[in-house]
Amino acid sequence: VRKRRRIVYILQAQFICVRSMPGFRFRRYNDGMLIPIYTGIFLDNAQVYGLFPPQLSVRPSHLHVTLSYRGGAESAHEELIGEVVKVRIVAYGNNNKNEGLKVELMAENPKLQKLFDAVKVPHISLSASRDAKMVNTGFLEFTPLEKPVELTGRYGVVTRSGLLI
Repeated sequence: VRKRRRIVYILQAQFICVRSMPGFRFRRYNDGMLIPIYTGIFLDNAQVYGLFPPQLSVRPSHLHVTLSYRGGAESAHEELIGEVVKVRIVAYGNNNKNEGLKVELMAENPKLQKLFDAVKVPHISLSASRDAKMVNTGFLEFTPLEKPVELTGRYGVVTRSGLLI
């Protein structure tokens, strides 16, 4: 029996919530909590790459601002999934190993804003070279943009089963 992999497509700033897909279930702990790999604010890849075409070869599957990585079930904050957030791109950085954007987030929900404020260097990894790690994007020297760009993102959780936004 072949296992089917479900893929979430994000098209032209339209976010699809996989919870509405019949028969789809995310892996959960025995107590019903989600098992997150990471949480973040997810953006539309086409929209961001339209403004900032990637210069390096390796690209992330989902452009996002990471809020927590392997934080356990309590980091999922299921009640926030799908919350809309304004993402303001304020700077660009590229050292030929990593390329990224420094951002500011403005959330109406104070709990979500608190999660964002805890991030040391809020950024989006646009691309990396084959011998670099995406996690190093936060160490770039960012150059401020002449005119910051505002986009919209959504809070989501990535689990082994896929992306939930």
